[in-house]
Amino acid sequence: DNIPVFQKILYEVEISENTLSGVDLIQVTATDLDEGANSQIRYHITHGNLNNDFRIDSVTGVVSVAKQLDREAKPSYSLIVQATDRGSSPQSATAVVNIDLSDVNDFLPIFELSPYTVHVQENAQNL
Repeated sequence: DNIPVFQKILYEVEISENTLSGVDLIQVTATDLDEGANSQIRYHITHGNLNNDFRIDSVTGVVSVAKQLDREAKPSYSLIVQATDRGSSPQSATAVVNIDLSDVNDFLPIFELSPYTVHVQENAQNL
């Protein structure tokens, strides 16, 4: 019984913090040299997804955004993805998916004092 092998041990992707829920980010891929059910692989995220911000398609290995992200709250994620074969004694392997969020200007400017008052003489020449 062979263990699944990922094409890469480390996958990296950078996305905008305003990426919509449901958008596919990256596909992880593992292969297994066995035949039949022993070669069929299922994927799941085992660590790094405490708030379920991401999901993975268990058959295709496609990682997608599950909810609204906020770079100011969490600028990056490191997900551990496991590939498990469907043999009678399942074998598994893991890979890391690092996701970095790029910032979007999502804060409006705020005046500390409001209102501001300025007095200008009517005959002022230089301001």
